[in-house]
Amino acid sequence: MPYIEIKNIDKKYNKKVIACNNISLKIEKGEIIALIGESGCGKSTFLKILSGFEFPDKGELKINNHFAFNSNTYKKAEERNISILFQEHSLFPHLTIKQNLELAIKNKDRNYYNDLIKISSVEDLLERYPHEISGGQQQRVALIRTLLLNPDLILLDEPFSSLDEFTKSNLRTYFKRTLKENNLTTILVTHDITDAAEFADRILVMQEGNIISDSNYEELYQNPKNEYIGSLLKNINILPAKLFDLQNQKNMGLKPSSIDLTEGKYQGTVLNCIPLFNSYKILIEYKNNQLFTFSEKFIPSNDLINFSIKLDEIIHFE
Repeated sequence: MPYIEIKNIDKKYNKKVIACNNISLKIEKGEIIALIGESGCGKSTFLKILSGFEFPDKGELKINNHFAFNSNTYKKAEERNISILFQEHSLFPHLTIKQNLELAIKNKDRNYYNDLIKISSVEDLLERYPHEISGGQQQRVALIRTLLLNPDLILLDEPFSSLDEFTKSNLRTYFKRTLKENNLTTILVTHDITDAAEFADRILVMQEGNIISDSNYEELYQNPKNEYIGSLLKNINILPAKLFDLQNQKNMGLKPSSIDLTEGKYQGTVLNCIPLFNSYKILIEYKNNQLFTFSEKFIPSNDLINFSIKLDEIIHFE
């Protein structure tokens, strides 16, 4: 039996705008789910419905075999054991870090609290106020507070979006390890595919209120079934098929690894060569379209470059 069971959730605004369209989903205990999609696709509405801050038109939510809502039951937000962590951190600015945390420690094991403080490396921050610590530190504190509440379900709404890349990467690793160690079931809403790839066990893709894909990142990357999913991945070239004399389709997907810069019948102009850790990202203009790939060698901007593509690796969208 799944730990979280969501059935047939519908939500419309003004009887026209579809935010959630008959969404059903099963989640196991301790599983981490990422929900991605473009702005306005219904991600945040779905999270608000689960948390109790938005009324669905219909549907059911069952947690650990107990209904949070159905046709006969509706628990208010404060009656559901669900914690939400937003990108704004939600710490009380007039309280110290210690005071913020102690709001959640009532009737909880003090040893558990001390362990969380230690593994989160916030021991030296306890007497400071939120404005006196960094954004990454505030998010670590907010997560500790969430864990102390011992929720049945954790909802993360863009928790990393306001952070720099270095802090974001470290926090993703820390968050995932901590959630897994505590076997906490989690749903992450994000627009960043890197968040989803590094953080989640499963990735759900949402479009116009519908969940159109449910898979892990490897499956999603290897076989994005349509152009919309390909555009969310951000690491696939989406190009007109006619550029390469291919018929019967408008656009195609082309992975950077499917482009060979050693030789080829196609010739483009290098727009930029961006240094990475152990390679270069090469931006190429070809017939008024841009594509990118990677190279171990530096290639100057404005150089002409010949390339080929691996026809058997082209992604054909539905």
